[in-house]
Amino acid sequence: MNKMRCVIVDDEPLAVELMAGYVRKTPSLELVGTYTDPVAALSEIRSTLPDLVFMDIQMPDLNGLELSRMLPEQTMVVFTTAFREYAERRNRKRNRRFIASNLMSINCSISRVRRIWI
Repeated sequence: MNKMRCVIVDDEPLAVELMAGYVRKTPSLELVGTYTDPVAALSEIRSTLPDLVFMDIQMPDLNGLELSRMLPEQTMVVFTTAFREYAERRNRKRNRRFIASNLMSINCSISRVRRIWI
């Protein structure tokens, strides 16, 4: 099984560490970068082209929704947020899935992303 290369973007270092720990324990994922600055993350994501980005929505300078629109088309996004108003979204124009998850439902989100990715 190929591992999905993933990146974590969140302005809260504790949230980044929590997600990084989870990713490291998930055999189907390979962590290729973590960022607390969404602007810096954008440049790196464009150059490393991960398969999946775990990202917070509410961040300073560039929020997760804005950042997601700037990513390469093939990059899938799982928004890691506690806000219910960001339910599952589909970007019909680019036919990409955006899945909103709280940290408790990440397993479910990864399963859904893998079905799309395969």
